[in-house]
Amino acid sequence: MTKSFGMEDRRFEKEWKKAVTKRDGAKIRAVAEAIYNAYYRLLFKVSYAILLNQQDAEDITEESFVSFFSRMDETNDVSNIKYYLLNTAKYLSYRHKSHEETFVEFDEEKADALFEMPVELLLISPTIKNTKGLLCELEATVLIQHLEYGFSFREIGESMNKTVNSISSIYRSAIGKLKKIYQEK
Repeated sequence: MTKSFGMEDRRFEKEWKKAVTKRDGAKIRAVAEAIYNAYYRLLFKVSYAILLNQQDAEDITEESFVSFFSRMDETNDVSNIKYYLLNTAKYLSYRHKSHEETFVEFDEEKADALFEMPVELLLISPTIKNTKGLLCELEATVLIQHLEYGFSFREIGESMNKTVNSISSIYRSAIGKLKKIYQEK
């Protein structure tokens, strides 16, 4: 166990509660520093394992401590500070990672092409000329935008106000219909 400020891990909770309850500023700072020193590396390692980015892991580690210390009145009854901090770090890391994965950079040229493309031109594209009766307009549009113009499902979905999953489903359906036609021939 980590020894810091003359106390073991399991005693942090008792010392923290006592310092916060008495509103003893010096004691709060001392216990907070001991908690920080005891758990910083652990929280950093957990965050880094999730994010694989040193700067982001450091930011999340700091944010975890700030979250804990800024809620003194709520955290003075925490039964396991280490557990609380680890869960906070994991939650913030996964939230950060999730936010990073859903962030889409805006490509102005692609957006202009997507929004200015007349539907009539899409429907007479050589790729689907022979499938006009088989595919609905939406399926044809998704196929052309993805295959011919290189738009991602996310970009197509944003332009049509649909989710990535629904665009993916429309695309798979259209491809399935095309496969059936070509297998029959």
